[in-house]
Amino acid sequence: MAENKNTFSRRSFLRKVGQVGVGLAGASVLAACATPTPQVIKETVVVKETVQVEKPVEKVVKETVVVAKEVGAKNIRVTVNANFFLEPDAFEEAKVWTVHVPEFNATRKDIKIIVEPVSGAEYYPKVPLMAQSGDIPDVLWASGGNMVPWAIGGILLAIDDLAAKDKFDLSVYDETALKTLRYETKSLKPLEGPLWGLSQLLNPGQSTLYWNADVFAAKGVALPQEGKTTIDDLVSIAKQLTQDKTGDGKTDVWGMMYTTGYGHSIGNDYSYIAPFGGEVITRDGTKCVINSPQAVQGFQFYYDLIWTLKVAPPQDVTQALGNYKEMHMKGQVAMYKNGPWGGMHFLLIPPKGKDGHVEAGGIPFPKGPSGKNGALIGLEPWSIAKATKYPAEAFEVLKWITDKESGKIRAKGTMLPPLRKDAQQDPDIQKNELISMNVRAAAAAELPYFTANGRDTEVNRLLGQEMAAINTNAAKPDQAFFDALAKKVQEILDKPRA
Repeated sequence: MAENKNTFSRRSFLRKVGQVGVGLAGASVLAACATPTPQVIKETVVVKETVQVEKPVEKVVKETVVVAKEVGAKNIRVTVNANFFLEPDAFEEAKVWTVHVPEFNATRKDIKIIVEPVSGAEYYPKVPLMAQSGDIPDVLWASGGNMVPWAIGGILLAIDDLAAKDKFDLSVYDETALKTLRYETKSLKPLEGPLWGLSQLLNPGQSTLYWNADVFAAKGVALPQEGKTTIDDLVSIAKQLTQDKTGDGKTDVWGMMYTTGYGHSIGNDYSYIAPFGGEVITRDGTKCVINSPQAVQGFQFYYDLIWTLKVAPPQDVTQALGNYKEMHMKGQVAMYKNGPWGGMHFLLIPPKGKDGHVEAGGIPFPKGPSGKNGALIGLEPWSIAKATKYPAEAFEVLKWITDKESGKIRAKGTMLPPLRKDAQQDPDIQKNELISMNVRAAAAAELPYFTANGRDTEVNRLLGQEMAAINTNAAKPDQAFFDALAKKVQEILDKPRA
């Protein structure tokens, strides 16, 4: 792994943020930015008035008229995740806002971008209230599953007409992935209809296998090879690398984590079972098939790694040890499956020869017998508020913060592939081993699954509740368990549209 040249500190980043007009009152505080007050200009207007007297004459009257005009640059407010400026492993991607945005402001005299850092926990519930009040930013951070409800609620502006008027070529982005930002609000159908935003990155979900090469070297085990290593090979490798180094009967090094968050949802569970041909729901979103033989086989694999083979840590062990990042850095886990973002902390690894250095790397997660690895596409959208006074200017800003350079910057900070195809093929991206690897991993990612009646949240909540028993070994992943679960999910799918 190349030496880490990232020398940014939290203090230096916050200083840079201040230079672009960002005010932080804490990670959980929504920055307030008042609507610019129009400049008042006094103009002297000469009015001719004809007055009839004994003899026709012209009387000239001078009158002062006050005319309100807005002059100078139009301020376009953009909400941004505050974690960009507060989390050390996000400092690199924060350059979109601390470097790239000031470049825009320096060259454009007609538009000024005002960056407003926000905390998701407080921000998301406030957006509908801001929309009602009329005091809403022009460009919204609409991730976290909020794009669709905000589009349905009339908070967002579809950008198709703006793109057409601007003659903007949307084909520069990955067109399949861009479908996830389309939604038909009338028929409530995902993946079609108007386009509600753009994104900088392509998130292929659980698509990557990361490792600590030092653990492999200490045991004399060869690293997995892209395109050659199979899922069965990973199990064999995990067995070799799982160790009780102190002889106290407790595992000190785990061979592989097949999940780092132990979460359950339509998307998460698909990533576990798709390699074996399983699905949670059918592609049309009308039927639950989580109890198919292929799905049960996939969950059995998930369970066996933790509870039968004991090469993966149970959830409580992971929580006790911190998280997958800490375990990776301390050599307590040899391999883990995650999304590209699971390598963000590699940016903080000290250079080779320095204390704390770890030889880290990865490959696209191997495909299973089904020919799939469970990767699903997801995007982090930025959208335009329907209430903006300046839609054309907001679109200019939207293009800038999702352009090639923005995609490259955030890719280098997240390990996620850029959404723009020209950025994916850029030499700077291709020479980065981890990002270029994740570009290849993203090629296998599929479009996400949705319920036909819009009750995804209900299904996800149920899966989280029921599958917790598998995580804790309170239930076995047998046919009876999944038959019962499938029945409960189907009851939700059969409900009227939400």
